[in-house]
Amino acid sequence: HSMSKTNAGRAALGGVDHPTRRKRQRGQSIVEFALLTPLLLLIISGIVEAGRAFTVYLQIANAAREGVRQAGFSPQDTQYLDAITRSEVPSWITIVDVSVTCAAEGNATFNDCEGAYAPSSGYKIKVTVTYNYVPIMPIINDVHTLMAITMAAEAVMQVQ
Repeated sequence: HSMSKTNAGRAALGGVDHPTRRKRQRGQSIVEFALLTPLLLLIISGIVEAGRAFTVYLQIANAAREGVRQAGFSPQDTQYLDAITRSEVPSWITIVDVSVTCAAEGNATFNDCEGAYAPSSGYKIKVTVTYNYVPIMPIINDVHTLMAITMAAEAVMQVQ
């Protein structure tokens, strides 16, 4: 007799029996998965790009530190400093610019390291490394064309 109450309850709820309800739930799960998968892939792509951007920034910051470290010992040879700085990054990172600037002791303004600003003991040297970041993920790369992502890292050291 309890069986007829259950069937009566199902009939009152639209007459959906158990196997049909399972099929509908399975279909609903597939639709939910199809709707959420692109969003999850976009989030994962963003995480990968953020990690890659952070890695690139660390690489150019290390290159700037190495360049300025070398500049502390031989500040006049800017071509050598440029080559040393560029050699510090992996081959997949193409540095756009390495600039070497100098400031006299007590002066906060950095200028080219020539003439009156040719560095000597007590001067500060600043090496700035610039890199144009290009995302590798297609969706983010399409967005990248709307905005330029230029990364720059700098390091300062006093001439010995």
